[in-house]
Amino acid sequence: MLQQIADAQLTTFVIKDLEHRFLLVDQALADSLGLSVEKMIGRHDLEVGIPERMVLGDSKLGFPGFWALDDEAVKAGCPLHEADSDLRKGSESMYSADTLRTPLRDKDGNITALLVQSRDVSDLIGLHQNLAENRATVELQDGHLSVLGDVLTSLMQNLDLDTLFDHIAETIVVHTRAQSAYIWMLNEAGCYMEAVAAVGPQKRACLGLQRPRGQGIAGKVWEDRKSVFMDKTTVGRYWLPDYIYEQQLCCVPLIVDDDVIGVMVLGSFSWDVSIRPEIALAEKIANIAAIAIKNAQLMASTQAELSRSRALSELGSSLSAISDPYADTDAVCRKLLDTIDINGAVFVVVNEHGTLESYVAWGKLSQEIKRLVLLPAEMVAETICAWCCQTGEEAFISRDQLDARESSRIHAMRDEMNYGSTSCMPVMSAGKVFGALSIVRERQRCDLNEREINVFRTVVNQLSAALERYDLHSALHHQANHDSLTKLPNRRQFEEELSSYLEPKSGNDAVGAVMFMDLDGFKLVNDTLGHGVGDELLKLVACRLSGCLRSEDLLARMGGDEFAVIIKGSQSLEYAVEISTRLSDSLSKPFLIDGSSLNVGTSMGICRFPEDGTNVDDLLRKADVAMYQAKNNGKGQILCFDQTLATKVLKRVQIEYQLRQAIAEEQFELFYQPKVNCQTGIVDGIEALIRWRHPDKGLIAPADFISVAEEAGLINAIGSWVLNEAVWQASQWSDTALGKLRIAVNIAASQFQLENFSSEVLDVLVHHGVPPDRLELEVTESIVMKNLDAVITRLQTLRTAGVRIAIDDFGTGYSSLKYLQDLPLDVLKIDRSFILRLQHEECRQSLVNTILLLASGLGLETVAEGVETLEQKEKLVTLGCSSIQGFYYSVPVLADALPGVVESINALVAPEPHQRAA
Repeated sequence: MLQQIADAQLTTFVIKDLEHRFLLVDQALADSLGLSVEKMIGRHDLEVGIPERMVLGDSKLGFPGFWALDDEAVKAGCPLHEADSDLRKGSESMYSADTLRTPLRDKDGNITALLVQSRDVSDLIGLHQNLAENRATVELQDGHLSVLGDVLTSLMQNLDLDTLFDHIAETIVVHTRAQSAYIWMLNEAGCYMEAVAAVGPQKRACLGLQRPRGQGIAGKVWEDRKSVFMDKTTVGRYWLPDYIYEQQLCCVPLIVDDDVIGVMVLGSFSWDVSIRPEIALAEKIANIAAIAIKNAQLMASTQAELSRSRALSELGSSLSAISDPYADTDAVCRKLLDTIDINGAVFVVVNEHGTLESYVAWGKLSQEIKRLVLLPAEMVAETICAWCCQTGEEAFISRDQLDARESSRIHAMRDEMNYGSTSCMPVMSAGKVFGALSIVRERQRCDLNEREINVFRTVVNQLSAALERYDLHSALHHQANHDSLTKLPNRRQFEEELSSYLEPKSGNDAVGAVMFMDLDGFKLVNDTLGHGVGDELLKLVACRLSGCLRSEDLLARMGGDEFAVIIKGSQSLEYAVEISTRLSDSLSKPFLIDGSSLNVGTSMGICRFPEDGTNVDDLLRKADVAMYQAKNNGKGQILCFDQTLATKVLKRVQIEYQLRQAIAEEQFELFYQPKVNCQTGIVDGIEALIRWRHPDKGLIAPADFISVAEEAGLINAIGSWVLNEAVWQASQWSDTALGKLRIAVNIAASQFQLENFSSEVLDVLVHHGVPPDRLELEVTESIVMKNLDAVITRLQTLRTAGVRIAIDDFGTGYSSLKYLQDLPLDVLKIDRSFILRLQHEECRQSLVNTILLLASGLGLETVAEGVETLEQKEKLVTLGCSSIQGFYYSVPVLADALPGVVESINALVAPEPHQRAA
């Protein structure tokens, strides 16, 4: 907008809000009123001393006033010249000014402000000068294409960055009427712009100057992202000593991918010819220059990356050949400056007295790599390197951070040395801190990124490994055979130990037992409190378990929360059970971690040798089978292996494998069972029930495969298929007698817990064109009792859309009146077990009656499932149940048989022919 004002060569301009308050004021107008621009901002015309008759109008002269003209322009919604205003036609002029009012809109097209531009019509010289300049601009435009062709050819020559910057500045002077040119580029961290190239007498003084965002001409254009023309009479506070001799400046942003990467400045030392018309050409040159700069930056970055990759390869080779830790570490630090784009590398060591001393320091200053002066020991103790050595942990300091782990004089040194982003890592040797390696980057550059820190971490790790060469064999052996967290033997060591023990010795067979343990409740701790707490818990568990065993026995961590034990020298089953009970009891007391009391238990499987096997794989498999079944029996159990158990587990594995095939081949079918309204006797809904059509075994009921699907993580895929198939079938019935029946679908717990569950349901309904009120979702109490807030949110989303919600098998879980009040529900389904009991109970004293009264009080409908006899049906009708479902009316049937079943049920209550005729 400022550019438009400058182009118009207007004397004054202001921007007002819709209540006539000044938002932006021209310095010339402020000067004419004897006020500062700051004092005018936020006030209206009357408050800054403009006469009332000019603001509110003069009826004698027929002048409507500024405010009326402002309002007319806003109402018109387009630029309004004062002379063309309906309010001004025929009225006399109160002042010799030509005024244009232009409404300003936001990004949504709403008028939010008004630009008022005025100029003195007596200034004919200025008017003619404008005309001349406009003509010159038109003539200049004709030559733009050829100029831009030359510019494009010259800038796309794969020049290095420094040469390219100079070339762009020279190009500006050659192809425009500018007499000087400057290139300002955004620094790497994006915190300031720096003059990187210049043509003209100011070159030496300007190069290297820095301007933050919003400061100076470069900073202003960076902030506003717009081209601007400035001279010493209009620029105000943005005219800085950078340009002492220039009388005019054109400033153009360099933009790539909507990001400002720099600013291009054109200057003129005289007033004779205006360079304002050069902005259009300069913007076109800037577009080409920005692309050329970005290409050059990418090429420079690629070349630097290749160079660093080669340096990293060389460094890896030198690390593998380290023999003298002190001498070779110096070489490592020196090569780090080539491997990672840093400005310094420092290595401190822990000497034989246990104190820190600076050993080597390398720095890169103006691309020259040289040794740096070492810090004295007392200052080293105040650095981040000392903290790393004391804690054995990595540390990172961002470019603008004063880290509390360093002293104030280290902060001062950082400021003096221009140190910024820092990464420091301990170097270990023989399990102890050998020293610390630190890399640093200049403050004006970006922080070290994750990839660079990972490369540094790799180098440090390699250095640590190399420094431990004299003890490498034992360290590697221990690491390969022990769990790093608990320090227990790992699976590999366990298997080697068991295999060695099972080998025949002196004709005597080895006897003993293998126990396989899995922690109960550990996953909940890990998921809710984090892996850090989980790791601490595993260490404490390992400690307690170790205290229950003899020195000749072996406890190992097999992975995750699984442990295994070898009990040697006892063939007694009673002794094995006694040890396993002792292990289980050791975990019964709570664990205290970070102020939290945590409880875990264990499920355990036992097998003995040689009775149950004589090789490692066989024994571990059988102990695992026993443990798995113990967990299925309710957790906290101890179970010994037998062959029946193995057969049962094998059957489950087979079902899981076949289920995966069934999902892939869509071997499932949906059967449908009607729900009958107790009052009308008419079918008012149906439930979709899944069956598995096995290619060899025929039809398989859900009770025989759903639990396996849940354990194997297949239930979500099956549940999605059921939902989609049921809704599709409902769409097929839309134009039939079944078109208004609501279809109920069961939802698995894990399926419901998915974050996108609600949107998936609604998407399926939209996809098949089925109204939401034709779908009813049945969820179990176990679902709604977990994470109640999230459950309410999901259910409310569905219910708001029109989907009905039912609680299935009500009364068989941990029923809670509170959740019944809080949850958005429509239906309670009474479990079949209560219906069976009803047959032997008095109606009013039955649990069914209690549930019905509860549902009635909460305004919920009820469905009794599993109704098989007339007596059950009549009692439910008497007690006021809403609907009935069960074999009494119909077994579940396939979709093509359902219309006939519904018709036959409805016919039971249809009026006699003579009644219909009447």
